[in-house]
Amino acid sequence: MTIASTTSKVSYNGSGSTGPFPITFRFTKDADIVATKRSSAGVETVLTLTTNYTITGSGDASGGALTLVSALAVGESLVISRVPGIVQEVDYVENSAFPAETHENALDLLTMICQSLQEQIDRSVKVQISSTITPDDLLDELAADVASASASASAASSSAGAADSSAGVASASAAAAAASAASVGAYATESTPGLIELSGTTRAVAGTSTTTAMSPADGVAQALAAPIWGVAGGTGDAITLTLGKAPLTALLDGMHVRFRATAANTGAATLNTTLGTTATGAKNIYKGAGTALEAGDIPGAGAELDLVYNTALNSGAGGWLLLNPYSTGLPVCTDAEAILGTRNDRFVSPLQLRNGLNAPGPAPIFAARGWLVFNGFTGVILASGNIASLSKIGTGQFTGNFTTAMPDGNYALSGVHGLTSAAGYVRLSDSTAPTTTSFTFYTVNNIGTALMDSTRVCAVIYR
Repeated sequence: MTIASTTSKVSYNGSGSTGPFPITFRFTKDADIVATKRSSAGVETVLTLTTNYTITGSGDASGGALTLVSALAVGESLVISRVPGIVQEVDYVENSAFPAETHENALDLLTMICQSLQEQIDRSVKVQISSTITPDDLLDELAADVASASASASAASSSAGAADSSAGVASASAAAAAASAASVGAYATESTPGLIELSGTTRAVAGTSTTTAMSPADGVAQALAAPIWGVAGGTGDAITLTLGKAPLTALLDGMHVRFRATAANTGAATLNTTLGTTATGAKNIYKGAGTALEAGDIPGAGAELDLVYNTALNSGAGGWLLLNPYSTGLPVCTDAEAILGTRNDRFVSPLQLRNGLNAPGPAPIFAARGWLVFNGFTGVILASGNIASLSKIGTGQFTGNFTTAMPDGNYALSGVHGLTSAAGYVRLSDSTAPTTTSFTFYTVNNIGTALMDSTRVCAVIYR
């Protein structure tokens, strides 16, 4: 068996289910699978086989499935990875048979080990191939640079209150220093002392230069170009957000903020942002093409939210657009909506469908596969469904042709006729067997002794 895919890890977001969660890659032992749960607060926990989950599909080429003992809640995530033990358990005996399958399984295990190691390498901190420093040296430099930049931000922020005339410059300097700290973390590069050249707006926004300084205006530009992290409060429907380091005193079109929710929303929601010490007032939060939030769009405490301010929303009054509303698909309509059929953006649940058909109880429901209403004297169809044509053979004798063929000829025909003449019923021909494409039937009197025509004939086909 070969290992044709490089996939050795798969992730799932919580929805209140225990699974099963598909394992989309091959594994040879249950113990080779590592399941890691991440909480809504970002805390990772390695789960224990049997105690926290069970596995099926060991050795199957298409993979298997993992079922949790406790449900994966909304806001949590599950990472399933293949981490085989680094061992070699195949022992070849001299002059004995050389089984190809045993050898190939050993090669497969080596490939799985390599893929597991590569997945870990891809998540590690690395230096450029030409660098002379070690990863540990790089981490030490990053820590020192971040501490220095954070100290500069704090000092600049403190100086903002010294005089009203210098408040804007000091606040912008604080943002520039904080942005520099973020830039150091994002671009693991070796720093150069003696920053004397101004970066300019382009390099400030890109955050790619470590040898230039930012002006206050450039600091504002960088703050608008990347999400500003804030601390949220309030409720799920009336959120407050404090952006203490933002070099702004008013909301600007395109401003991007990011924060962790404190609770789930129960309906339409607002965001009241404080920029430094300036409160901007509550603004409506929208999603998609500008519709108000619905219950559950913010799933709960700890959910990371991305919002962009748009001055065109709310008829030009401005509002926040939620970029990542939580969704499990279209919501289920209410019972009243299911009965009235007034919504085309909701699902109907199986129970609502059964109630709408007035069919209580566990017995299955079978729908009609065709129907027709016609004049028995002329053979003219008045209305129909899945009936392409109707031929009148003689008095009370007809052949109907399906628009879409039936799976076989084992279907049932039921019907009545009457209106301006004596009533009767409809039955299939006893001499011509029904087929997948057509059926011959009779209209007879109410005791079934004679064929007859009627002004109105109604028939239904079930399968």
